[in-house]
Amino acid sequence: MSDQAFGAYAPNDRQARLIKFIRAMPLLRRGTFRQRWANTLSRMRPGPVDVELDGVKFRLNLDNNPIEWGIALMPGYEGAEIQFLRDGLKAGDTMVDIGANVGIYALSLAGTVGPKGKVVAVEADPIALGRVTENARLNAFPQVTVVGVAAGDREGEARFRHKTNFAHSKVAPAGTSADRAGVT
Repeated sequence: MSDQAFGAYAPNDRQARLIKFIRAMPLLRRGTFRQRWANTLSRMRPGPVDVELDGVKFRLNLDNNPIEWGIALMPGYEGAEIQFLRDGLKAGDTMVDIGANVGIYALSLAGTVGPKGKVVAVEADPIALGRVTENARLNAFPQVTVVGVAAGDREGEARFRHKTNFAHSKVAPAGTSADRAGVT
């Protein structure tokens, strides 16, 4: 996690031009292309990239997370789902984002519940936890709380299987080897 302000990792000129081009070309930002474009952006300048999506600030690492690729390359990424949830929330409500990843739902909906509402971002993957925590800090939403646990049907401890593509990380079945995570 960094203490750098948003914009410290703004895309360089080449990255900005490529992001703009890809966002304008629907066929180029789908499926397998996203990973290739993300890899190209990373080769242009390794490290995180700061982007905004619908007014929410994200510090993205384009190495191994399709969620971050989508935020960087697809305007309106997850827009229909976010709008569906937004339509069901009002100021002062509480929203829980289980498996928050980098916080696209939690942070996109924080403005809907407002400062009197509450958003709880639950993330068990230690890498994603660091990223959602960083993104919450960049947006300075006082109503967002990030919790580093897994969610389950009972309290206890579970094994967590971290995948290289951590959008697919999950609680591991009993009897398998994986990292430990608290469950609430």
